[in-house]
Amino acid sequence: MFSSFGAGQSGADFSSHKQGMDAAWRLFEVAGGVVGGHEDDPLSQEGERPQIEGNIEFENVHFGYPTRKNAPVYYTRGHRQGLQLGMDSKMSVAFTGKSGCGKSTALQLLLRFYRVDSGAIKIDDVNVQDINIGHLRDQIGYVGQMPVLFKGTIRDNILLGKPDATEEEVHNAAKSANAYDFAMELHDKFDTDIGVGGSLLSGGQRQR
Repeated sequence: MFSSFGAGQSGADFSSHKQGMDAAWRLFEVAGGVVGGHEDDPLSQEGERPQIEGNIEFENVHFGYPTRKNAPVYYTRGHRQGLQLGMDSKMSVAFTGKSGCGKSTALQLLLRFYRVDSGAIKIDDVNVQDINIGHLRDQIGYVGQMPVLFKGTIRDNILLGKPDATEEEVHNAAKSANAYDFAMELHDKFDTDIGVGGSLLSGGQRQR
């Protein structure tokens, strides 16, 4: 009876093992730059490097997240042919709407974190898929509503945006983010280890 019970429990282990293998395969795909092709690799040297002025156009863009293809974000409905939007350079545009309507999705598609299912996104009449992905992202500043901090120092986190930045550029970036005064109040200033997600940033680390 106990042997039968143990054999039955082993089935759950086999299922977890299979899920782990599937997850590892996907992880190695992403790490190897296989997903989407080499042109989606942030370190790829492929693609055009145009001088960007900033005229943006969404042309009949259709898109659904890979895990939710049955619930597309941009789609054809009646006379609306996907997402159609044109923005001139230096124009200020505000996206409003309820959660899940596609506000942040538009920026994620522009930065090529995802690929459109159909249609095109163009900058200065050049399809973003034809632009070198690193060059494209270097031209666009993005501040998310949920900022992510990585393990390391404040300087390490700023250098993720520009690894070869000078000390002056690091300080200017902190000032632009309104974080300079806060960083200077910490015991080790820009060399303060903030921990994963900023977990070590506590009042106890500030100078008294």
